Amino acid sequence: MAKETRAPGAGRPREHEPFEKTTVSLPPIMMGKLRMMCLQEGWQMREVMAQALNTYLTKYEKEHGEIPVPQRYLGNDG
Repeated sequence: MAKETRAPGAGRPREHEPFEKTTVSLPPIMMGKLRMMCLQEGWQMREVMAQALNTYLTKYEKEHGEIPVPQRYLGNDG
């Protein structure tokens, strides 16, 4: 099988994506449930993960106070 080659810059445009990229490892059962929930509800996995993390961070900050975020973690738009 021939290796697929792509032109530089090929693929989805990302200039309007104000998100940091990360990788998450989850147990297969949890990932399967997330995928099924997203399919059934018409949601994107990114939306579900962002909402879950936002809920967790809000709860954490109510218990422990606001988490200060240094400028270096906010990127160019921070």
